[in-house]
Amino acid sequence: MKTNQITKLCAMSMVACCFVSCMDDKYDLDKVDMTVGSNVDLWLPHFSTGSLELSNFMDLDQLGFVDTVFNEVVDDTIFYAQASGAFKITIPFIADGDVEFTEDAPPIYIASLPDIFKKEEVTLDLDNPVIVANVYSTVPRGQMALDFKISSYKNDKELSSCHVSGLTIRDPYSCFYAAAREEFLPAKILNPQYGTPNYLPLETGEKYSDLIKIIPDKLQTYVTRLSSSGFGMPVFLPSEIDVDLSVYAPLCVGKDFCIVYHTEETGWSEDLAEDIDEVLSDDLFSIALEALIDNQVALDAELEIVPIDVNGEEIVGLPKIYQEVTAKTNGVPLRYELKTKEGSGLSLLDYVKGTNNAPQLDGVKITCKLKANESHLGEYLRTKDFVKMRNIRLGVKGNIYYDAN
Repeated sequence: MKTNQITKLCAMSMVACCFVSCMDDKYDLDKVDMTVGSNVDLWLPHFSTGSLELSNFMDLDQLGFVDTVFNEVVDDTIFYAQASGAFKITIPFIADGDVEFTEDAPPIYIASLPDIFKKEEVTLDLDNPVIVANVYSTVPRGQMALDFKISSYKNDKELSSCHVSGLTIRDPYSCFYAAAREEFLPAKILNPQYGTPNYLPLETGEKYSDLIKIIPDKLQTYVTRLSSSGFGMPVFLPSEIDVDLSVYAPLCVGKDFCIVYHTEETGWSEDLAEDIDEVLSDDLFSIALEALIDNQVALDAELEIVPIDVNGEEIVGLPKIYQEVTAKTNGVPLRYELKTKEGSGLSLLDYVKGTNNAPQLDGVKITCKLKANESHLGEYLRTKDFVKMRNIRLGVKGNIYYDAN
């Protein structure tokens, strides 16, 4: 259930407090005072939201930087980040030893990002990103050894770089993957034409996660060394090596992992105008929300909800909600009471209706920060991970009057 729906329930509960009766139309009520009122402490029965899955935030309708794949090791569907590109090496002639070459390596541009990855607070610290290289070679015989560097850039500023060393090319088609440790590679990301992937361990000091820890807008490849062996006599025919590259980065939580979701729920002032227009009160004390939160994501959640006016500005006279929910926990209590600060001279209804020069409540800004939990490092983020609010109760307190004339 969306926040605006919850708030509408609060408003409906407020109006429901007011005595409204159906009368036979033969009675003339024009001269009867139909202003009625009640001192109320009304709570709606318990209800629950549906499960809000992590996939709701990932914009998976448009394939881009994030996709999903079934992982046989954990027997579940997980999220992964991806980028792909290619480079070509042209060799004028080959002799044993270091080989002269020319390189064509266009940038690898990062595809469209979900909103949850666009903020500066995002740190995509992943446990074991993988670089996959599919290699096609027209070299006639012998063996080639290829080293290259990948650098990440944002706004043309280099963020990080890493080295891939030891691609040993013997056959026309071959596949390699470089990672901190051997990783399950799903068939979805592999091309069977290139055969079984060969694992290349990282060199000392290398950390591929730094490439996308701050999400770049492009990656660039640079070949650093090409050598040959087993050729004997030099080969004077031009040869080429084509390398298709992809970054396969399962969203497997590292210690600095953090993603942030920002959204707004607005339009309350217009939606609620008809419901509250006839409510008259100087003593609408509060609208309260109580609930239990279940967090089945392997990340700690920090939730902040800020009331805003029709101009999108924070209403300083109304309280914020701030709630922390630990990873993989159930039944975390939440209580929020929407009421005015003492001494403000304004009632809650002033903010709801925008009277007495009070900024009119029109919605909320919501910030949800998901960050690493030390006890759940190395866990995959799964599409079924969810957060849910249950045992929700909404209440209204105050002396409320309704003008039915």
